[in-house]
Amino acid sequence: MGTENKVQKIKNAIHNLEQELKIIQKECKHSKQSLKIIRPGEARWVCDNCEIKLKWPTPNELKEWL
Repeated sequence: MGTENKVQKIKNAIHNLEQELKIIQKECKHSKQSLKIIRPGEARWVCDNCEIKLKWPTPNELKEWL
């Protein structure tokens, strides 16, 4: 198998997994959520089950969390 074929196979697998993740996240009830640091300087409410970013915390929520 050549390099181009390997690259295409990997890209297809990534695409299929991303689509599967979208379905899982869409069907999830997001019943348990936590504030998490997404990247430096950015906190978001995230579902603990499917790890989808849900909403921005309010300033008060951030203050209580810190």
